[in-house]
Amino acid sequence: MTFTTETPSGWQLATFSSPVPITANTTYVISYHTNVGSYSADAAYFAAAPLDSPPLHAPSSPVAGGNGVFAYGGSQFPTNTFNGTNYWADVVFASTVVDSTPPAISRVKATIVDSSRVTITWNTDEESTSKILYSIDPGILSDTTTLPPGTQTVSLATFVTLHSVALSGLTPNTTYYYRVVSIDRSGNTANIAAPSVTVPGPTLRDTASPDFSAGGGVNTYVSETSDGEVILAPAAGTEFSGSRLSPGWLSVPYASGGAALRLAILMARWAPSLLVKAYAARRTRLLGHAAQSGGAA
Repeated sequence: MTFTTETPSGWQLATFSSPVPITANTTYVISYHTNVGSYSADAAYFAAAPLDSPPLHAPSSPVAGGNGVFAYGGSQFPTNTFNGTNYWADVVFASTVVDSTPPAISRVKATIVDSSRVTITWNTDEESTSKILYSIDPGILSDTTTLPPGTQTVSLATFVTLHSVALSGLTPNTTYYYRVVSIDRSGNTANIAAPSVTVPGPTLRDTASPDFSAGGGVNTYVSETSDGEVILAPAAGTEFSGSRLSPGWLSVPYASGGAALRLAILMARWAPSLLVKAYAARRTRLLGHAAQSGGAA
């Protein structure tokens, strides 16, 4: 912080960009540095008695181990003291400070998940809540007091600086307009209009196996848990990775010269996790059956 608009005499004031909070029963040192000019001083000011301006308390020099401190040279923390001198460096103090500044919103981004879901993310410069107001009426962008009919709201009360709100149940092939709202701990509200987002038509997406398992189909088998594949149910089936078969399965070379081994390597290249299907009557010809049917699901 640098002093500006100084005068030849009298108090010189410099203000921090934001107030500095202080803690009760804690000693603070207020100082300034200058390479030119003179300074004010009253000798023995703190030599015997303290100075009180409630709730602030300036201890006497003997109690503080030296009050009225100074240093010579470059800018540094002052630690020298002489005769309890008061150099008249003081503070502007307020017992409470009212925060009237709303959070600053930045980096707003809409990520389309599919034809009915969008995730809105943004940042704030202080912890605040998260709210999205959205509508198919562009009038929501120009008026913060009267929202268009049918405006939807999704809000989260958690105070964060990295915000993420998920919108769902959107209509495919539709443009949505939305506002981003964040409220800080002092109740200051930031409310900005954001770019529109258009969701696409019906889309396909990978679905986890619990979704498949929720169906009521018969003669089906949910394989590859992480990918959620659905296949016709084999009479007997096992999923495995690598060259070791599950218990109860036998491997029999279907040709001489290590062809079975070459088949396993070829299939592994095409499918990291190999699902081998065979009817019980052909279990002794497992690899041969896999070669005829294509092997991997």
